[in-house]
Amino acid sequence: MKARIFTLSLALLVLCSGCNSTTPQATPQTQSQNSAQPNAGGKPPVQPVPAHKTEFMKAQKAFQLLMSAAHLWDMDAKPASLQSAMRKENPSDGSSCVWGLIVVSEKKKQINTFIWSGISATDAPIPGIIGAKPAEYQAGNPNTTPFDPTLFKVDSDIAFAALQKKNGGTLVNKEDSKLKYTLKYETTNKQLMWHIDIGPKEDKIDRKFLLNAASGIIGQTQK
Repeated sequence: MKARIFTLSLALLVLCSGCNSTTPQATPQTQSQNSAQPNAGGKPPVQPVPAHKTEFMKAQKAFQLLMSAAHLWDMDAKPASLQSAMRKENPSDGSSCVWGLIVVSEKKKQINTFIWSGISATDAPIPGIIGAKPAEYQAGNPNTTPFDPTLFKVDSDIAFAALQKKNGGTLVNKEDSKLKYTLKYETTNKQLMWHIDIGPKEDKIDRKFLLNAASGIIGQTQK
């Protein structure tokens, strides 16, 4: 398998429509029964279907939920990368309405992606947790290197707040700027790092920031 397959971009995966449902699978909201009395014409009044309320989640909670789903696929699955979707709905507080987790099964020699969605939109997966089709795992690939979950100590909101303070409260200084959070193990320095990207869209990132997800130490920033 070509190496580029392992540069899996969760921002693209969360938009795909071919994901397989997994356990716990996405469940639509139960609609309440219309209890209104019939009108004079004998027909009940038409009630609008309530829209799904968008939910936002910080990284550690999303990580726990997605790891639970991954362990139903393989009890020994290990995390390799956690990433939020770059969406305009997300507030600038470390939370996101879509998170994706890449996990590794060394026993199965496969990688898999599990996605949590808290938003109902045409360009997002249905609310709940879904899983993608497993792919071949190749040991030694830096993009899918599994990490020890106990290293994950700094949540996404803490990481954002630290960088916001370091930059004088102007981390997001453009109206159309969006945030993307990526948690992955860096094989070069053997550290679990937060990558926080800011820009109007995936292929147009204005600024990149690094922060150690275990110690909270801010790394070298890129403009």
